[in-house]
Amino acid sequence: MSIFMPCIRRRYHYAKVYIDDEAPELIGKLLVGTLLDVQLKNGDYKRVPFGGFLRDPEIMRRPIKIKNIEAYSDTGFYDSNWIEFGPEALALGSLIDNKAWFVVYRGFPLVWCELPIQRR
Repeated sequence: MSIFMPCIRRRYHYAKVYIDDEAPELIGKLLVGTLLDVQLKNGDYKRVPFGGFLRDPEIMRRPIKIKNIEAYSDTGFYDSNWIEFGPEALALGSLIDNKAWFVVYRGFPLVWCELPIQRR
C-alpha cells in the first residue's frame, strides 16, 4: 500500500475506521467496511459504499453530505498530519454510480459545521 495517498478516518460507534483509495479493506474494520453515512439532497440518510476521492469538484454529479468523518490526511494513513473535524462536521461528497466520493480541493476536504436549530 502506498503511504502517499489520501485517507479519511470515520467514527462508527466507539471504533475508528480508516478508509483510503487503494486498499480500504486492509485498514477498515470488518464491522462497517467502507460504508459512509450520507445525507442525500432530499434529506434522506443512508449508508453508501466509499467510491474514492474526487479531486475536481467541477465533475460532481449529485452532491451529498457525508457525516461522521473524524479526520482527513492528504498523505496517507501513516502520516501524523491529520486535519481533525468536530462532531457536527459535514463533508461534501458526490454520489456517482451509487458510491460516495469524498471531495478534495487543492489538498483540502470541503467541510463545514452544521448545527441543529434550537427552537424556543
